[in-house]
Amino acid sequence: MAEITDQWKARTRHFQFVIVSPDDLPADEAAALAEGVTDAFYSHGGMVFSISSFLIVGGFGMLHTADSSQQRKALVADLLANFGNRIRIAHGQCNGIVGNLGSKYRSSYGAMIPGFQEIREKLERSDLNTCFEALNEE
Repeated sequence: MAEITDQWKARTRHFQFVIVSPDDLPADEAAALAEGVTDAFYSHGGMVFSISSFLIVGGFGMLHTADSSQQRKALVADLLANFGNRIRIAHGQCNGIVGNLGSKYRSSYGAMIPGFQEIREKLERSDLNTCFEALNEE
């Protein structure tokens, strides 16, 4: 297997994150929603690093160091405007781990957000069409 360069190795970095929790939807509607949310991330200059049955997680600033807090806030506003009745959102900024995560057999580029379990639990209790700022570690 090819050696991972230092640029892609896991390291601590300051970044912006957005976690989207979709409502329970039929499969075809869930797929369309995931596509729309993913497109919104990329149209605002962000990246999605995890899509699961119940969360879409992405962010800004993992690959570059420019302040992207305004991009994060614009994405959140766009997501609420276009998909609000079917999603809830947690967002913020933190010092977390970014890079290739996994093992030598299977890894992918992503991020580990500190306090993720508490954020996820609060997100589950939130109403649709709401958002909250989970962390603001500047």
